[in-house]
Amino acid sequence: MRRGLEGIAKKLGLSIATISRALNPSTEHLVKEKTKKRIFDLVQKEGFKPNIKARFLAKMKLNNIVLALPIGV
Repeated sequence: MRRGLEGIAKKLGLSIATISRALNPSTEHLVKEKTKKRIFDLVQKEGFKPNIKARFLAKMKLNNIVLALPIGV
């Protein structure tokens, strides 16, 4: 059984991106109201809870530059 966004998308015949957009307050306006209702109904029925670790990893940005210098040359 698939879990998370992938499972919801498969059950509704929608893309994972559409599910993600509907569940994100900053992008939910991009999804039709009828589609959002279908998504929210299934999310509530299934007891879906977002995976906080997955969300953190997806948003994590690395802006570090590593410089390695030889010592004692």
